[in-house]
Amino acid sequence: MELTKNIPKIAFLFIIYVIIAGNYTTHVLSCQMQRFLETSIISRHIMGILLFYFFIMMEGGWDFDKNVLNEDINNWASGNTIHSLVYAVILYIIFIAVARSKLIPNLFLFGTLFILYVINVHTTYLEKRNRITKERVKVNRKIEKTLIVFSILIFFYGLFDYIRYKIKKHKNKFSIQTFILGNVICHYKKNGKYLIEKITV
Repeated sequence: MELTKNIPKIAFLFIIYVIIAGNYTTHVLSCQMQRFLETSIISRHIMGILLFYFFIMMEGGWDFDKNVLNEDINNWASGNTIHSLVYAVILYIIFIAVARSKLIPNLFLFGTLFILYVINVHTTYLEKRNRITKERVKVNRKIEKTLIVFSILIFFYGLFDYIRYKIKKHKNKFSIQTFILGNVICHYKKNGKYLIEKITV
């Protein structure tokens, strides 16, 4: 039961991925700010953590102690900022690891997380309103656990497959630190398909 209650936190990665993938608004910033965000990979990671943090706080903030969390109604102005920041950092690290994979594993993973989120939240919604049988709840929870295992397997497959691909491509120049913290530079071909040529800091 504790695992299923934390599924929205896992599916949170999907929400952030959609936001980042659809981010085409940096051109409204000043030129200096755009240059800073484009040339400083550290600034991008900081902004990524802050993005996670912002949405966690908008949800009311998260707390390691569930009993304390449930003592009162939480919102963006009264959540646990310290614990929420730690959650943001942890989720961001997981997100970076998840993002380092090829297209197909990524699509499968985030598709699985989306389905997991929909089933979990909708089941909880119906359960609290007594609109679903206990047997159906148990079946849905088993499906959720299966999807969690499936998403973990996809994650590790995608990560190690991509690491193997980068090692084969860059050989002795490959650096795990650059792989995780570096900036992904994509070179596009004329036919519209792309290959990730290199990762630099």
